[in-house]
Amino acid sequence: MNKIIFTTCLLLSLFSCKEKTDTSTSNAYKNEDIETIDKQTATPKFSDPNGCSQYTTLYEALPHLDTYKNMEFRTMECMFQKQSETASWTSLNTSYFDPESKNKMVVNFYEINGDVTVERDVINMVKTTYNEFTNMADFYKSSLTIFENASVNIMESNSEDEYSSATYLCSHKDKFALLIKIEMLGQMNLEKVDSFIKDYLQAISSKPLN
Repeated sequence: MNKIIFTTCLLLSLFSCKEKTDTSTSNAYKNEDIETIDKQTATPKFSDPNGCSQYTTLYEALPHLDTYKNMEFRTMECMFQKQSETASWTSLNTSYFDPESKNKMVVNFYEINGDVTVERDVINMVKTTYNEFTNMADFYKSSLTIFENASVNIMESNSEDEYSSATYLCSHKDKFALLIKIEMLGQMNLEKVDSFIKDYLQAISSKPLN
Protein backbone atom coordinates (compact mmCIF):
# COMPACT_ATOMS: atom_id res chain seq x y z
CA MET A 1 0.00 0.00 0.00
CA ASN A 2 2.85 2.39 0.82
CA LYS A 3 4.35 1.78 -2.62
CA ILE A 4 1.01 2.53 -4.27
CA ILE A 5 0.73 5.81 -2.38
CA PHE A 6 4.34 6.68 -3.20
CA THR A 7 3.96 6.01 -6.92
CA THR A 8 0.67 7.90 -7.13
CA CYS A 9 2.16 10.90 -5.36
CA LEU A 10 5.26 10.82 -7.53
CA LEU A 11 3.18 10.69 -10.71
CA LEU A 12 1.15 13.66 -9.55
CA SER A 13 4.25 15.64 -8.61
CA LEU A 14 5.96 14.93 -11.92
CA PHE A 15 2.96 16.16 -13.90
CA SER A 16 1.87 19.06 -11.72
CA CYS A 17 5.17 20.62 -10.65
CA LYS A 18 5.04 24.26 -11.73
CA GLU A 19 8.66 25.33 -11.58
CA LYS A 20 12.16 24.02 -10.91
CA THR A 21 15.47 25.82 -10.78
CA ASP A 22 18.42 24.69 -12.83
CA THR A 23 21.12 24.54 -10.16
CA SER A 24 23.93 24.68 -12.69
CA THR A 25 22.77 27.73 -14.67
CA SER A 26 20.24 29.36 -12.30
CA ASN A 27 17.67 29.40 -15.11
CA ALA A 28 14.08 28.51 -14.21
CA TYR A 29 12.02 26.13 -16.33
CA LYS A 30 8.41 25.12 -15.83
CA ASN A 31 7.22 21.54 -15.99
CA GLU A 32 4.17 21.02 -18.15
CA ASP A 33 0.76 20.70 -16.49
CA ILE A 34 -1.86 18.96 -18.62
CA GLU A 35 -4.64 21.01 -17.04
CA THR A 36 -3.30 24.30 -18.48
CA ILE A 37 -2.47 23.29 -22.06
CA ASP A 38 -5.71 24.65 -23.50
CA LYS A 39 -4.90 28.07 -22.03
CA GLN A 40 -1.57 28.31 -23.84
CA THR A 41 -1.10 30.00 -27.19
CA ALA A 42 -0.45 27.65 -30.08
CA THR A 43 2.73 28.12 -32.08
CA PRO A 44 2.90 27.62 -35.86
CA LYS A 45 5.33 24.72 -35.52
CA PHE A 46 7.69 22.88 -33.18
CA SER A 47 10.01 25.40 -31.55
CA ASP A 48 12.46 25.79 -28.68
CA PRO A 49 11.92 29.19 -27.02
CA ASN A 50 13.46 28.04 -23.72
CA GLY A 51 16.82 26.84 -25.02
CA CYS A 52 16.18 23.18 -24.29
CA SER A 53 18.51 22.14 -27.12
CA GLN A 54 21.36 22.53 -24.63
CA TYR A 55 20.31 19.11 -23.34
CA THR A 56 21.54 17.47 -26.51
CA THR A 57 20.70 13.82 -25.94
CA LEU A 58 17.04 14.31 -25.07
CA TYR A 59 16.54 17.11 -27.59
CA GLU A 60 17.86 15.03 -30.49
CA ALA A 61 15.87 11.97 -29.46
CA LEU A 62 12.60 13.83 -28.96
CA PRO A 63 10.25 13.89 -31.99
CA HIS A 64 10.17 17.42 -33.43
CA LEU A 65 6.53 17.25 -34.52
CA ASP A 66 4.37 20.23 -35.45
CA THR A 67 1.21 18.19 -34.95
CA TYR A 68 0.30 14.77 -33.59
CA LYS A 69 -3.08 13.05 -33.99
CA ASN A 70 -4.72 16.38 -34.90
CA MET A 71 -3.19 18.05 -31.85
CA GLU A 72 -1.13 21.21 -32.26
CA PHE A 73 2.29 21.67 -30.70
CA ARG A 74 2.01 24.05 -27.74
CA THR A 75 5.22 24.22 -25.72
CA MET A 76 8.58 22.65 -24.96
CA GLU A 77 10.17 23.29 -21.60
CA CYS A 78 13.00 21.69 -19.67
CA MET A 79 14.27 21.09 -16.18
CA PHE A 80 17.61 20.13 -14.65
CA GLN A 81 18.10 19.06 -11.06
CA LYS A 82 21.48 18.34 -9.53
CA GLN A 83 21.26 16.13 -6.47
CA SER A 84 24.97 15.73 -5.74
CA GLU A 85 28.35 16.13 -7.39
CA THR A 86 27.79 12.88 -9.27
CA ALA A 87 24.01 12.64 -9.60
CA SER A 88 21.46 14.68 -11.55
CA TRP A 89 18.42 14.33 -13.78
CA THR A 90 17.17 16.27 -16.77
CA SER A 91 13.74 16.36 -18.37
CA LEU A 92 12.33 17.78 -21.59
CA ASN A 93 8.58 18.33 -21.55
CA THR A 94 6.42 18.90 -24.60
CA SER A 95 2.68 19.41 -24.93
CA TYR A 96 0.08 19.08 -27.68
CA PHE A 97 -3.56 20.20 -27.79
CA ASP A 98 -6.49 19.78 -30.18
CA PRO A 99 -8.68 22.92 -29.91
CA GLU A 100 -11.62 21.12 -31.53
CA SER A 101 -11.80 17.89 -29.54
CA LYS A 102 -9.93 19.33 -26.51
CA ASN A 103 -7.71 16.24 -26.47
CA LYS A 104 -4.36 16.85 -24.75
CA MET A 105 -0.98 15.15 -24.51
CA VAL A 106 2.02 15.89 -22.31
CA VAL A 107 5.35 14.12 -22.81
CA ASN A 108 7.98 14.11 -20.05
CA PHE A 109 11.30 12.67 -21.24
CA TYR A 110 13.91 12.01 -18.52
CA GLU A 111 17.64 11.37 -18.53
CA ILE A 112 19.10 10.05 -15.26
CA ASN A 113 22.78 10.62 -14.53
CA GLY A 114 24.59 8.98 -11.63
CA ASP A 115 23.11 7.48 -8.49
CA VAL A 116 19.98 9.59 -8.15
CA THR A 117 18.22 9.37 -4.78
CA VAL A 118 16.05 6.25 -4.79
CA GLU A 119 12.95 8.02 -3.43
CA ARG A 120 12.90 10.38 -6.42
CA ASP A 121 14.31 8.08 -9.08
CA VAL A 122 11.81 7.98 -11.92
CA ILE A 123 13.40 4.78 -13.29
CA ASN A 124 12.58 2.92 -10.07
CA MET A 125 9.05 4.29 -10.17
CA VAL A 126 8.57 3.04 -13.75
CA LYS A 127 9.88 -0.43 -12.85
CA THR A 128 7.78 -0.64 -9.68
CA THR A 129 4.65 0.25 -11.61
CA TYR A 130 5.39 -2.37 -14.27
CA ASN A 131 6.42 -5.18 -11.92
CA GLU A 132 4.04 -4.69 -8.99
CA PHE A 133 1.01 -2.65 -10.01
CA THR A 134 0.01 -4.08 -13.40
CA ASN A 135 -2.01 -6.84 -11.72
CA MET A 136 -4.17 -4.21 -10.01
CA ALA A 137 -7.25 -2.40 -11.23
CA ASP A 138 -6.65 0.35 -13.82
CA PHE A 139 -2.97 -0.65 -14.33
CA TYR A 140 -1.94 -2.61 -17.42
CA LYS A 141 1.18 -3.89 -19.15
CA SER A 142 1.41 -2.17 -22.51
CA SER A 143 1.45 -4.31 -25.64
CA LEU A 144 4.08 -1.97 -27.10
CA THR A 145 7.65 -3.30 -26.87
CA ILE A 146 9.51 -0.29 -28.26
CA PHE A 147 10.91 0.45 -24.78
CA GLU A 148 11.17 -1.52 -21.54
CA ASN A 149 8.87 -1.73 -18.52
CA ALA A 150 5.96 -0.22 -20.43
CA SER A 151 2.75 0.19 -18.46
CA VAL A 152 -0.46 2.18 -18.69
CA ASN A 153 -2.64 3.58 -15.92
CA ILE A 154 -6.15 4.51 -17.10
CA MET A 155 -8.61 6.82 -15.36
CA GLU A 156 -11.72 6.09 -17.40
CA SER A 157 -14.77 8.31 -17.67
CA ASN A 158 -18.29 7.00 -17.12
CA SER A 159 -19.56 7.98 -20.57
CA GLU A 160 -18.51 8.99 -24.07
CA ASP A 161 -19.42 12.59 -23.22
CA GLU A 162 -16.73 12.88 -20.55
CA TYR A 163 -12.92 12.96 -20.69
CA SER A 164 -10.74 10.01 -19.73
CA SER A 165 -7.03 10.17 -18.97
CA ALA A 166 -4.16 7.72 -19.18
CA THR A 167 -0.50 7.71 -18.21
CA TYR A 168 1.99 5.64 -20.19
CA LEU A 169 5.34 4.85 -18.51
CA CYS A 170 8.46 3.18 -19.87
CA SER A 171 12.24 3.15 -19.47
CA HIS A 172 15.34 2.53 -21.57
CA LYS A 173 18.69 1.14 -20.42
CA ASP A 174 18.17 2.26 -16.80
CA LYS A 175 19.09 5.77 -17.91
CA PHE A 176 16.05 7.16 -19.70
CA ALA A 177 12.38 7.26 -18.80
CA LEU A 178 9.30 8.43 -20.65
CA LEU A 179 6.01 9.53 -19.11
CA ILE A 180 3.18 10.36 -21.50
CA LYS A 181 -0.13 11.62 -20.17
CA ILE A 182 -3.10 11.92 -22.49
CA GLU A 183 -6.60 13.25 -21.92
CA MET A 184 -9.26 12.32 -24.48
CA LEU A 185 -13.00 12.62 -24.89
CA GLY A 186 -14.78 9.32 -24.39
CA GLN A 187 -13.96 6.04 -22.75
CA MET A 188 -10.49 4.47 -22.93
CA ASN A 189 -8.99 1.01 -22.87
CA LEU A 190 -5.46 -0.35 -23.22
CA GLU A 191 -5.76 -1.00 -26.95
CA LYS A 192 -6.93 2.56 -27.61
CA VAL A 193 -4.11 4.09 -25.54
CA ASP A 194 -1.40 1.95 -27.13
CA SER A 195 -2.71 2.73 -30.61
CA PHE A 196 -2.78 6.46 -29.86
CA ILE A 197 0.83 6.74 -28.67
CA LYS A 198 2.49 4.09 -30.87
CA ASP A 199 3.41 6.47 -33.70
CA TYR A 200 4.91 8.95 -31.25
CA LEU A 201 7.10 6.30 -29.66
CA GLN A 202 8.26 5.13 -33.07
CA ALA A 203 9.20 8.70 -33.97
CA ILE A 204 11.69 8.88 -31.07
CA SER A 205 15.22 8.69 -32.40
CA SER A 206 17.02 5.76 -30.75
CA LYS A 207 20.51 6.78 -31.93
CA PRO A 208 21.14 9.45 -29.24
CA LEU A 209 19.91 7.03 -26.56
CA ASN A 210 22.30 4.19 -27.41
